[in-house]
Amino acid sequence: MADFVDIKIKGVCKRQSLLEPDNRCRLHLGLSAVAPVAWIKAFNDANQERRSTHPTEPAATADRDGITFSCILSDETVMQGFIDRLQEDAAAANQKVRQTTAAIAGEIQSFHDLLDRLKF
Repeated sequence: MADFVDIKIKGVCKRQSLLEPDNRCRLHLGLSAVAPVAWIKAFNDANQERRSTHPTEPAATADRDGITFSCILSDETVMQGFIDRLQEDAAAANQKVRQTTAAIAGEIQSFHDLLDRLKF
């Protein structure tokens, strides 16, 4: 994961999105790359934390190839606001993965430095 590249939300995947009864829909948002497990966890954590300040918004769940959520079909402005906040969750997940990756790289480098100092 040393070469982590930020994951972006590409858009709605129409083939995986469904119209549900009672004016609801289940949307699947595609990602720019296959998400590693660390990103999925970081996204889901960020989404859950953000929902504490926006409790009326639906929960979104990330997996390896996208983000899925179910919501009421509503005003375009409301839906766009929700998608904008999902973009913020994705940015928070990217930052968390970069920080974690940097910390691990530092630990590995320290370990390698220690091994280099050993005398044989």
